[in-house]
Amino acid sequence: MQTDERIDALPRDFMLHAYRIKLVLGSGSFGVTYLVEHEMLETWHVIKEYLPENALRSQNGSTVRPKSGNDKELFDWGFKCFLNEAKLLHKLSHPHIIKVSDLFVANSTAYFVMPYLRGITLHEWMIKHPSPSQAELEAIFVPLIEGLKYIHNKGLLHRDIKPENIYILENSHPILIDFGSARIAIGQKSKALTQVLTPGFAPIEQYSTKGKFTSALDLYSLAACIYMAITGELPEEAPDRLQEDGVLKLADSQYKVQYSASFLRAIDKSLSLYAQDRHQNGFELQKQLLGQGSQVIKSKDVQKHNKLIEKMVYTTDAKIEEAKSKPSRKVGETWTDPHTGMEFVWVPGGCFQMGDIFGDGGEDEQPVHEVCIDDFWIGKYPVTQGQWMKVMDNNPSCFKNGLDHPVEQVSWHDVQEFIKIMNSKSSTIIHRLPTEAEWEYAARSGGKKEKYAGGNDANSVAWYRGNSEGLFWKSTQPVGTKAPNGLGIYDMSGNVWEWVSDWYEGNYYSVSPRNNPQGPTRDIVWFRVMRGGCSSNTAHYCRTTQRHSESPDDWDRFIGFRLAL
Repeated sequence: MQTDERIDALPRDFMLHAYRIKLVLGSGSFGVTYLVEHEMLETWHVIKEYLPENALRSQNGSTVRPKSGNDKELFDWGFKCFLNEAKLLHKLSHPHIIKVSDLFVANSTAYFVMPYLRGITLHEWMIKHPSPSQAELEAIFVPLIEGLKYIHNKGLLHRDIKPENIYILENSHPILIDFGSARIAIGQKSKALTQVLTPGFAPIEQYSTKGKFTSALDLYSLAACIYMAITGELPEEAPDRLQEDGVLKLADSQYKVQYSASFLRAIDKSLSLYAQDRHQNGFELQKQLLGQGSQVIKSKDVQKHNKLIEKMVYTTDAKIEEAKSKPSRKVGETWTDPHTGMEFVWVPGGCFQMGDIFGDGGEDEQPVHEVCIDDFWIGKYPVTQGQWMKVMDNNPSCFKNGLDHPVEQVSWHDVQEFIKIMNSKSSTIIHRLPTEAEWEYAARSGGKKEKYAGGNDANSVAWYRGNSEGLFWKSTQPVGTKAPNGLGIYDMSGNVWEWVSDWYEGNYYSVSPRNNPQGPTRDIVWFRVMRGGCSSNTAHYCRTTQRHSESPDDWDRFIGFRLAL
């Protein structure tokens, strides 16, 4: 969303390393945000420049310096915080948190790079949805709370959650953006932060430069966003509430006809004036939002479902697991989705050499490079025809030889619709496609040097042309009928090609980040990646490092998928 350009912003077509500025997206007390294009890769990104209010451009028009000698100490301290913030955000990897992909110093200041997202802000979404249903709000805010739980467990606070900083992607996927005020929340600061707040969304404690900020700060701001989505009005500014609290209690209002009591009480509680009266962590807020009467949850046995939700949330919240003294997860541990019976295998994170490790692959498998992956869950098998039918009430497959065969003839967009419905059925578990790096790491039994998923003998672990002669190679095979790999995962080599989340670029490995790569960030790349080969391919195409690409609109009798969590 374009804003009025600052007079001290860098001009259009100015080069920042390999990035060419195309547009000023916005500005604030800490800096300027630009839309840029990578000159060589022709990919689009967003760059944030450190340009605080106590600084200015030099006469050459690009170099940044403090306004005066008195401002230098504060400028240098802010510069250090800006660099530390970018480093911290670069280490974050969560589907509902913006990712920092690069950091560099130029013009005597600092810049960090983020993906350019296609979608709309929550503010724009609210204009289009003036009377949203509870299901619509849960689909946005429950995943965002998962993201907040993730950053809070790492000692971070966002400090500026508002509708303009929540982005709804084209596939309805919500992402929390603009961590311009994020800082490590450990103890008391030796220097007070420059005040960064948005009236109506900032709690009372944020108006003070003293005191300890907790997770309840961010939860107040998030609840204020839900309040505004429901009422269409901005919550009263926190200091004005000290004399007479004018914030409407939703649970006692006309909105109780449209929304469940538990849902409204959850918002009211997190909008409490004082931090100690609010939910103290995302899990508490999430649990109450998804209480009795949820329009997303259709289960008749609400009590049983709430216990299941509690179990699900614990699986993604390491701090709560530690508090409950639960044992650490083991390699190959499984979890079963209650709606489809789909089994998922726990994959502990680690680092590995990604790419053509045997020297017999294509140019797009080079260079071999180190990649580090966080823990995740991945499907034990490709999604079957029976599981697809439970969710979609149809079977698009060409080979209808049994419900235990992988579903095929599904496009990448078909898979996204499947995932959307899956996530609406289990609000606290986020189903998704694995990234290309996650897929290869899991296929190679946790990054081992394996040509096929489970070893170097294709015949034992894969259905491919060499063992599917005659009628067999014209069909798929039941999942799990070949040997599993070292993590207990089946069919990652052969049977059907599997969609992953990444866009495809042939030279992506030369620029891929080390930590949790997500693939190219611009959808001007026309193809999505597929992995694993199929039963009509030779063994060469079933290698764990083999890359293939198709249009996300394409489908074929040998194209399927598996999910990750």
